[in-house]
Parts: sequence; C-alpha cells; structure tokens
Amino acid sequence: MARFSVDSNMVSAQAVMPVDAMSTGLSGVQNLMNGPLNFPEQYTKHTIAIDRDGVLCECRDIIKSPEHFQPIGTAMRAVAIMRSLGHRIAILFDQPMISRRHITIPEVEAMNQHMLNLLGAAGCTSIDGIFYSTSTKKRDPYAKPNTGLFTHAEGVLPGVKVRGGMYVGDSIEDLIMANKH
Repeated sequence: MARFSVDSNMVSAQAVMPVDAMSTGLSGVQNLMNGPLNFPEQYTKHTIAIDRDGVLCECRDIIKSPEHFQPIGTAMRAVAIMRSLGHRIAILFDQPMISRRHITIPEVEAMNQHMLNLLGAAGCTSIDGIFYSTSTKKRDPYAKPNTGLFTHAEGVLPGVKVRGGMYVGDSIEDLIMANKH
C-alpha cells in the first residue's frame, strides 16, 4: 500500500533572492551553501528522487517523533540547491514498521511535516511530492525493491519522471529498485 503526503503551501523561511547558480570555484559553492537561493518559475530539469531515512535523516532506530528526526549534515540544504537549479524533487521511501504496528501513519505524517519544515528552513520553497510504502510483503508493488513507488509518483505528479532522472538511496534495495526502473 502506498501513501502520499505533501504540503503544497510550504513556504521558505528564508528570503528568495537571485544567486548566480552557475558560478564556478569555491566562492560559487559557498554562495550556494550559505547564500539565498533563486528559484525558477517552472521546474523543467530531470527528477531527483530521494530516499528519506538514511539519506535525509539519521536512521539508527524507528523515527517516531520530530525530536528523533535528525537531518544528516547539509542534506536539507542540498535538496534546496537541487530545487533552485530547476530539478523536480520527490521523496520516496518505505515505512514497513507501519504494517508491523511499531509506528502509525499519523506519526509518519508528523515526521514528513517536520522534514518539510526543515527543508523550508534550509531555503527549499517546495518539492513535488512525498510517497511511502507501508508494506512488508515482497509481492506488494510499492514495497522496495519493487518499482511501484516510482511508477505511482510518475503517474500522479505532472512532469515527474524518475526514469532518466536520479534516485538517491542508502541500501542495496534502493539500488535494485532504481536499476529495475
């Protein structure tokens, strides 16, 4: 079973001002990492799909509350930079602990909202969507390493195409899923 959640009204906590994203050298990287970002009116570059746990946040145990959601280094800012460069962004991850009754959908949704707030604080004005699987069944088309999350995101979000884009994950299942798609 797949779930979808996104806050379409997410607004950045930082001022949006022009930055020359094509700058080269260390000063250009410093500007992107620390300065305000300029966001395009349309996101026309390829999709970057990103796993959540282990890529955007630490994954040492079950993350059940915003207090336990610890972002990894500058991961949130990296998403903001990718978005400012015109990429579509979709967060695709699995939450099998829901079907095992170790975490609830409202708890996962609270974590997703917290993640969106962290993205906003890092300068990211929006993302295209968040999808997650709640299943532990290998035959479930949405459970990793099956490609249902990719296919569903592509079918629901206009312009989002994972094929031809990138998927950032942290496990062999992520690699298998991306390779299958």
